[in-house]
Amino acid sequence: MIVKVVRAQHSQENEREADDYSMQFVSRHKYDRKACVTALEKLVKLSGGAEASWVSTHPSPRERAERMRKQLA
Repeated sequence: MIVKVVRAQHSQENEREADDYSMQFVSRHKYDRKACVTALEKLVKLSGGAEASWVSTHPSPRERAERMRKQLA
């Protein structure tokens, strides 16, 4: 169980790094950064608002969208 938690947390960190990269990528190429946020908000709607557990390999789409929205400011 400990290994599963450690792997999940590492994978979640990779997702956060990928989110940061996507925000930088769209900025660099002059795309609307809000599109990254709205894409994750669509995932929230499609998932019925289900939240990720602490052993999930991905952070919840809601958490990811909120984190990326903060980067828009």
